[in-house]
Amino acid sequence: MLQDLLKRKLEECGEELAVHIIKKYEFKNSRQAVFETENCSILLIKNGSLTVQFCGAMYELRKNDLLLISKKLLCKVIEIGEGFQFYLLSFPSVSSLKNIYQGEAPHWFYFFTWNHPLKTSLETGDYAVLSLSYKLIHNIIKNKQTENFSGALRRLGFDIFLYELLAIHSDENFRALFPVRRNQALVMRFFTVLSIHRRSCHNVKFYAGALFITSTHLNRIVKEVTGKTVKKIITEVLIADALIMLKESKLTIAEIAEELEFDSISSFSTYFKKSTSLSPLEYRSNAVKRFKSR
Repeated sequence: MLQDLLKRKLEECGEELAVHIIKKYEFKNSRQAVFETENCSILLIKNGSLTVQFCGAMYELRKNDLLLISKKLLCKVIEIGEGFQFYLLSFPSVSSLKNIYQGEAPHWFYFFTWNHPLKTSLETGDYAVLSLSYKLIHNIIKNKQTENFSGALRRLGFDIFLYELLAIHSDENFRALFPVRRNQALVMRFFTVLSIHRRSCHNVKFYAGALFITSTHLNRIVKEVTGKTVKKIITEVLIADALIMLKESKLTIAEIAEELEFDSISSFSTYFKKSTSLSPLEYRSNAVKRFKSR
């Protein structure tokens, strides 16, 4: 069952996000084949135990253990203990989240930027909050009575889930918990600073200075790990915030420009149009028309 869920092709099913809460698990003791993960997945063990192999490395998971799984990893389920129960959240790729966010949320991306799983054991309180977040998203997806608000609710539920992940992984001992390389640790710190200052600081030099390195060095490492330049990631974060504010807030375009720390409406409009091919006013008008046509 776990194997089937990890290799299920969500994109072919037209699904952007899937949550499974498995309370009864039947494991066949027949020889398990090696397979490739098809999605980014976040596995939380509710009860029992699991031994699984990724790319030749063994992972032993127990109650309250959390495992972040990237896509395209070779995997083999080795052993499942009695009474095994788990939560699993999956999405096809980081870029697929644009349908939920009307843009991307790059400050979350570092959870899925490397090619090996990340495991940690949660404190009771963290486990309780995260398990509730799984249940929240599961209910939002399942409840057909909320269709008119499903997009906003899914994003809200996923935001809560991801904020809890950030809270768990922002601990001082984060690097001790995970076997991350130096370059990956630097990128993680960059995304953390970006998530805090993304609206007020738009230039690469600020983030390089905050990390005590040169802009050239920061760009090289971020491009190596994520495939994108620092400037592109900053732009994507700003545009994602602007899209949401234009679509869902009652702020004027001048107020949004001020909120995002642009010098003027003109500079904000130029920046926005360069990235989206639309002016802020055109995007807001189109969003209103789409809402009215529902």
